[in-house]
Amino acid sequence: MKSKRRIVSVFVLVLATISGYFGQIAPTNAEGDEDEVGVNYEWAQGEPEEQMMSVHEGFCVLTAVGGNFRGSRESVWIYNGGPDFSYWMLGGKSNKEGVVAGARCYPYTIFDGVTVTEWYITTYEGNEGNNQVRELDPDDSLCYLLGMEGEFEGGGELVNVNEDGQGKFFALAESGQGYIKASYGCLKMINNATGEPARNLRKPLYFYWFGQSEDKDYEGYSTGVSSQDAICVLNQITGKFRGGAELVSLLGNGESEYIMLIMSRQKDVGVRVTCYSFDQQ
Repeated sequence: MKSKRRIVSVFVLVLATISGYFGQIAPTNAEGDEDEVGVNYEWAQGEPEEQMMSVHEGFCVLTAVGGNFRGSRESVWIYNGGPDFSYWMLGGKSNKEGVVAGARCYPYTIFDGVTVTEWYITTYEGNEGNNQVRELDPDDSLCYLLGMEGEFEGGGELVNVNEDGQGKFFALAESGQGYIKASYGCLKMINNATGEPARNLRKPLYFYWFGQSEDKDYEGYSTGVSSQDAICVLNQITGKFRGGAELVSLLGNGESEYIMLIMSRQKDVGVRVTCYSFDQQ
């Protein structure tokens, strides 16, 4: 496993939550802060929702979340909406302050050796004393966080989706306090060589932990994974989110390594990240 490396310069971004729709794949077009690999989007409370890539063209992943999460009135999300429910939308809600979100979208054709055939979104709720792990569809190839909602008071609150050694995905929304909710996106893929469901995709980085610095309000870490060669997704978010000083952001621009930014003046803020190679041949 690659070791994380602290970096000096950091850049701020943000991200999203959702509902339960299913979709099939078939192509069109989108706008945004585009590079050679993907498209980055941002949203902040008080702004209208951001319309992103067409659900027929590609998929979008959560890359950043920040702000004051005190309860069910605070959330960020990615969901399919817009005209004919055919676009990925980025937004949220808040009765507090500083809630922000960021997303990065990729075309379905970004992978070699596999073909994306279907996507779906699911949600999972957690409460104190009711935190059960749920197994997702056994044919899923890649799952990732799309959003979160609720009261994040510390290390006892987390939203998580993870793959075991057999290629099965499990989801969890866990709380030691009150109500929280998580949204997950999953892709189904076919191995082009065998025609079978694609599982255990190649990963240059697997479920790697990045946590807040003990002696600084922010820290930037290199993942060691090139944004030209892989997609990196957030698998887990945890910690105490109490305002604009709390932010987790996974930065990729299609040119350099992915950077994981952790900002916090509170406690236990951290994430887990998995990266999947574009080349799955």
